[in-house]
Amino acid sequence: MAGLAVDVFTLTSQTAEARRYQIVLGESSVRIHLGTAGLLKGLGHEHEIAARAFSGHVDVASSDLAGSQVSVTFDSGGLQVLPDHEPPKDIAKVQQEMLGPKVLDSRRYPRITVTSRQSMAKPVGPRVFDVQLGCDLELHGVVRPISLPLRVTITDDRLEARGTTTIRQTDFGIKPVNAAGGTIKVKNEVTIRFTFVGRAEQG
Repeated sequence: MAGLAVDVFTLTSQTAEARRYQIVLGESSVRIHLGTAGLLKGLGHEHEIAARAFSGHVDVASSDLAGSQVSVTFDSGGLQVLPDHEPPKDIAKVQQEMLGPKVLDSRRYPRITVTSRQSMAKPVGPRVFDVQLGCDLELHGVVRPISLPLRVTITDDRLEARGTTTIRQTDFGIKPVNAAGGTIKVKNEVTIRFTFVGRAEQG
């Protein structure tokens, strides 16, 4: 299987040099969804959050994409609660609680990082690949392995990766927020949808 992954990622000759794609913040997006749970979950509000501050790069080994490296760093204080499911009067309170010591504790843990370890993939079209990317996610001071399923489109000057994954707050030492004696609470599972667009460095 590992040999197959190498074969399907071959794009150019073995002598071709690697190319770095810098993630473009204005063309990329990360949305985080938190649902509700508990006996009275219907009385609670789901939360939609956007990552507003992040940077990173993808180093693509032209002769073997399986050897490519991904690194993304988020500013935890740059996560922003969106008004999608929130009563306007609650947004500031939810934002403060999310960044505060009971959840992200962004002052103590200002960075969230994603670093690739390995990948498996198959081509599904010209320059289009389905990729299973194994990563280390550092969140709230805890590092855990996660798997990111991606649809990647790559050209000489542009790379786009789209995907959805789910993580559990308790895996990173975060206790889901609850109210009304636990009859209303935020789900432990967090859904993350993302699109990363990278532009090739020149020179």
